[in-house]
Amino acid sequence: MALTVGQLEMVEYDRDGIDVPPGSYLVGVPFGHVKVAVTNYNIHLLPALTKNHYMIIFWGDAEKSDPYYGWRHRLAPWQMYLYDPVVPEGAKFTFKVTAKDKVVVMTITPDAGHYTTLSFKCPTYDGKTQHIRIVKDDVNGTTTLTVRVEGYCVLCVKANRAAKGASITDESTYADVWASGGSEETYDGSADKYAQISFDGEVQLRIGTALDGYMSDVDGWVGDPTAWEPYEDVVASVKQAWLDYINGLSLQLQEFEVNFYRALTAFIGNWLNATDPRLNGYKRDGLVPADTPFLGCVSSSGTWTHEFQGSFWDMCHASFYLLCLLDKTRAKEFVEGMLALAETRGEATSYLNIFLGTIDDVHGYIDDTTGFWVILSTALGMNLDVDWNSTYAIADTAMQKFRTFYGGVADEGYFKNSPANTIDLIHRQYLLAFLAKKAGDDADYQFYKSFAESESLFELMYVPEENRFTIPGWNLPWEEGETNSDLVWWAYSLCAAETLEKIVTEDYLAEFEDWISYHNGFNDMDTNAPFLLAFHGLLEKTWYYSSALYFASLDDIMTRRYTITEGFATPRTGNLYQENLYEGYTSNLAIYILLYLGLYTVAGYPFTIIGIPQTTYRIGGLTVTSEGTGHYVEKVTFNGFEWPVYKLPADIGTLNGVLRIYRTSDPNAYKKSRYALVDQGYYSFKDAIDRPFAGKFKFTVSSPVSCTHTIRLHFEPAPLKVFGAESWSYDEAEKILTLTVKTGSEAAVTVFYGEPCPAMFSPILDRYGVSATVKRNQPVATDDYGNPVPNWVEVASENIIVQPLKAEEKPMLPGVFQEADAKAFLRPDSLVEPGDRIIISEEETYQVLTVLPQRLGRCVHHLLAALKLVREEEA
Repeated sequence: MALTVGQLEMVEYDRDGIDVPPGSYLVGVPFGHVKVAVTNYNIHLLPALTKNHYMIIFWGDAEKSDPYYGWRHRLAPWQMYLYDPVVPEGAKFTFKVTAKDKVVVMTITPDAGHYTTLSFKCPTYDGKTQHIRIVKDDVNGTTTLTVRVEGYCVLCVKANRAAKGASITDESTYADVWASGGSEETYDGSADKYAQISFDGEVQLRIGTALDGYMSDVDGWVGDPTAWEPYEDVVASVKQAWLDYINGLSLQLQEFEVNFYRALTAFIGNWLNATDPRLNGYKRDGLVPADTPFLGCVSSSGTWTHEFQGSFWDMCHASFYLLCLLDKTRAKEFVEGMLALAETRGEATSYLNIFLGTIDDVHGYIDDTTGFWVILSTALGMNLDVDWNSTYAIADTAMQKFRTFYGGVADEGYFKNSPANTIDLIHRQYLLAFLAKKAGDDADYQFYKSFAESESLFELMYVPEENRFTIPGWNLPWEEGETNSDLVWWAYSLCAAETLEKIVTEDYLAEFEDWISYHNGFNDMDTNAPFLLAFHGLLEKTWYYSSALYFASLDDIMTRRYTITEGFATPRTGNLYQENLYEGYTSNLAIYILLYLGLYTVAGYPFTIIGIPQTTYRIGGLTVTSEGTGHYVEKVTFNGFEWPVYKLPADIGTLNGVLRIYRTSDPNAYKKSRYALVDQGYYSFKDAIDRPFAGKFKFTVSSPVSCTHTIRLHFEPAPLKVFGAESWSYDEAEKILTLTVKTGSEAAVTVFYGEPCPAMFSPILDRYGVSATVKRNQPVATDDYGNPVPNWVEVASENIIVQPLKAEEKPMLPGVFQEADAKAFLRPDSLVEPGDRIIISEEETYQVLTVLPQRLGRCVHHLLAALKLVREEEA
């Protein structure tokens, strides 16, 4: 469904003072170079030298407008519209602000008889001299404010009205007159300053910024105030850019749902384009080539925005995967910039401030840069077009730096002085192993994944009395924590669920579940927590906690707050988690969107677990929909065939057809006779189908790397033969079939469990049959009267023999054969099912009425289908 302008405008919402706390929100065009950051106190301009550099403070007459006491405004990704500053009372003004191309565009309208002052905070940086100049042109009716911090950055503000007043001061203040008594104010020095300009009538302002040395460029971006188009035309073009971008995505919801699109636009809006060297300090300093694409993503608009524009730890758990789903081009650009900086520095480096060109060297690795390897593994799983040989060389070099960062790594594989970083080390090395495999380095592949598979290593670190993981000799008390990974012991399940189960006590999963249900603060890696239960054989609990608790809680917050706040208050005391703190994180917006779509994705893996979608949507060639109610899955069908596996390719849009999830309130309904168990194997299923008539269970394993996978299936009855696997075994007591499958990129496996029949009929079909296209009706929408809209999906092409049904045959054949016009002979493993249409040619199409097995002894020799000719008016 393409969005209309009216639907997009419904994303806008009123934020009434502090009653509705701010979320993570930037205003401007999608992936714009310049953004307006809306926080809980003021508005800020991005890019910025520091968090508060060029922050705008507003004054109404002689009183400061303090948003802490309430700014009533409307917020949308294309505009912030303040319609009531609340304070000061009686000196009202309104403003609207947006960002387009490389400039911020604002219009301010003071009430009649009043004036409004904009106070720009102008701190210096590193003791550098700054040059501030304010000048007005009464003849042309313009005002210009320029600021240059020598060697670092510039600011250019122009207005299409002569300012009432102006000043440069030590503190923010109002400006009712020109402080010098003339038409110009200047300052040259190394002190922090505030630059004020005021207006007593409606005025449009445009603001541009760049690194020092580009003042003429910024002046050109801002342009001539006498030639500007009206503000409303500007904001209309920004809104149209949003409409075009959203409608150009491969992801489209069948129906407009305001909560989803509020989250989606906020998520997209928080990405920054820093490709232009004039806006990129890394390029200025020669750390990144000038022509390299470069993107950043703010973590939160209030807490980290301007000083922290690239936390890989914040991005890696949900944000980067969602970006890949939405826009592979932008995802590749982000990876290219990330790799370029890492290659130059020889280490994984989060972006502290892209504009300034500073790196994250404050928090160390655990909070931020270890997401580097997760992002690369996700990129591999999404098949991004990247040179994986050179990428692995960069990633491996960065890992060697990480392995020695905390005083060296013991031979046993842990940091002697850092339990927290040991978890990251083991997990990130495990994911790095697959990059090594992709690059053809088998030795490194075995080395890096060996730690996650080492039972002795986990036994060494496990403390059964406390049911936690630590490192030998670490004796500090243990308690629940937020980002301290040594305390959140379940993080080992990210890469080692099978290994863990060999050594942990029975308390492990019980306490894991309790933590998910009551104590999860929903910080970034916590978002993956319920998905990990599937790796421990508890897929039904993954569905329940993800749908009934996590999504329900986030959707409740979104409905009440119009955004996703920072985290959950713990312990949970009601049916749902309640919000904790104000500012939201981009990653929490991402996980809300993924939960909405029913994509339960563990960061770094090439698959997504089939979850419970809250809507019908299309992405690429795949339509996803659901039927029924409940927080569990009864079964899944793909193009009408039962889909007995629950791992989809991470890039789900590469599938073609309709995936239908049938919901239920029975947690065990999905446990059928034959289905694949969910595990952490670095693979997904490209297709899977069970043909009981032929006694065949067939599936194709897909992986971005060439390696061997262990696949386990619940399987009844016992298999008779297996083709396509390196080896297999069957546990009769547990009904578990274990396969060893080697992939190049794909591997087809067939399990036979029925009585085999001599292959006498297939040669006949090959020789005498005609090629037919098989289509199946998979409706995903209804008309105005609630009737399903036909949606015919091609499901197969196979040889069949069609014969007209003679009149004398009909009384001899049971049931629907009385209505049939023809009969068809099919292979025993044919994909044809009742309700399908068989298309022989444009003039000859049949509806399949029924399909009956024709047996030869105990085996099914072939299938016989009754066909009814589709008349032209029925086609």
